[in-house]
Amino acid sequence: MAKESPSEWLERLNKQFCLNEKPFLTVKVGEPKVVGEKCCNLSMAITFTNNTENRTCIKLHPYHIRDVVKQER
Repeated sequence: MAKESPSEWLERLNKQFCLNEKPFLTVKVGEPKVVGEKCCNLSMAITFTNNTENRTCIKLHPYHIRDVVKQER
């Protein structure tokens, strides 16, 4: 992510995992804002629901949690 902008990161994920070509996935991008936050809080949530209505969601972030904690100190 260091050499990518947030929009480039999102575009790379869409291409790498062909997210736009999988109708059984729901993709949601968010960037909640918190007062005083130094690091962009961008995330991509990918949700899959199977035939028995079991939902699975994974959330991807462009930054390692260690880097986020370091910036907040």
